Amino acid sequence: MQIQNNLLDTFRASEIGSDELSEIARWYFTQGVTRATSTEVLYGLEPDHVTYALKFVYKGERLAQILAGPALTTKDICTIKDKSDIELRQPVPVRIGT
Repeated sequence: MQIQNNLLDTFRASEIGSDELSEIARWYFTQGVTRATSTEVLYGLEPDHVTYALKFVYKGERLAQILAGPALTTKDICTIKDKSDIELRQPVPVRIGT
């Protein structure tokens, strides 16, 4: 699998939502998550504080890009994609308010 520059479609970001996708990335990259700027969040940040696996870029509140970093592997992409697919297949609980 060739690592694409923008992984929005690969991770089905338009279907799953940015909040849930960021939780999946945070779950997978348990350490090394940091807000690089007011519009960028890095996942899988290495101890050198330069190398990272994923960069989420936001425009306002909307997730605009998911960029592959130098530390991203094909295994990382497959695991996050699989988790996104599982989350999309699970039924959403119906809540009825009165």
